[in-house]
Amino acid sequence: MFVSAIIAAGGRGQRFGAAEPKQLLKVGGRPVLERSVSAFLAHPTHANEWAHELEDVGTMHVLNACAGVEPRRFVMISTTLVYGAHPKNPNFLTEDAELRGHRDSRFVNDKVRAEHQVQRFAAEHSNVQVCILRFAPILGPTVSNMYTRFFRRPVAPVMMGHDPLMQFVHEQDAAYALLRAVESRATTSCPCSSPPRSAATC
Repeated sequence: MFVSAIIAAGGRGQRFGAAEPKQLLKVGGRPVLERSVSAFLAHPTHANEWAHELEDVGTMHVLNACAGVEPRRFVMISTTLVYGAHPKNPNFLTEDAELRGHRDSRFVNDKVRAEHQVQRFAAEHSNVQVCILRFAPILGPTVSNMYTRFFRRPVAPVMMGHDPLMQFVHEQDAAYALLRAVESRATTSCPCSSPPRSAATC
């Protein structure tokens, strides 16, 4: 049994009567949209078969459903990990950079294959506005992931003599970028991170 889902997060929520879009309203201290997205795989797991069914096969089922109805807009959430770690990568990657993946990471490679599926869908369905957001690791006061757990340690071990450039994006910037992507007409694949003294770039 394969289970796929499309997270619908558009609209202004006028009928809801709130001062801001309802997907940004906080429930238990976290925005509704964040709670919805967090239910999906964002970090590696030991359940490799389940993760493959969710990412690769699940994407196929969602796209097959979209091919039948051709929605006006399709927004995919991905990760900057799809670029892979490579000595030829520049410090700041653009949407045109090659998706190298990682030969030893099924999690990353499933993300790459899912993106390739979406790109083929975009080429075959010109009536659908397709946008892919590649988020850098997300940090924030309500986020719990392998990065926040690492930085919460009293001592964070690193390799001696190795000081790599690391980029992250704040949870509020990520939510804002997603909202803009849903409401806009942009059709692109774009890395989203927070450079120094700046909001999320996308």
